[in-house]
Amino acid sequence: MSKTVPRKAGPRAAGPLRPATAPASRAALAPPPTLAARHAAIWATIRRIPRGKVATYGQVADLAGFARQPRLTAQALRHVPDGMDLPWYRVISASGRSSLPGEAGQREQRRRLEAEGVIFDARGRVDFERCRWRPRGDAPVLD
Repeated sequence: MSKTVPRKAGPRAAGPLRPATAPASRAALAPPPTLAARHAAIWATIRRIPRGKVATYGQVADLAGFARQPRLTAQALRHVPDGMDLPWYRVISASGRSSLPGEAGQREQRRRLEAEGVIFDARGRVDFERCRWRPRGDAPVLD
């Protein structure tokens, strides 16, 4: 027979008892990765983006195992250690534009991408049809 515990006091306290839940085993719950480990996973994913291809912040986070966390990619890029060889410029916003603050940074990112053969349209956006990285074959990538 399972234990029952009374419901919490309050306006909805009246009613049947609910079964007690056993606390989850500490061994069954893995601790979340540290921030340093998450950044390392993001950097490893960015290193995989081939020349002439781009990925969005959300796509990088998803491929690194952090679905729906594009800000984690941005944070990892802000904390790249000095001297790390990382093709940071291959990561762009979902709109196909640079997200870097300041015009100089945006020009530098575009210059590097164009040098690798990335194509921009007349409005300054990357041509995702031709230049988006598709690591799992030709399947479309959704943000």
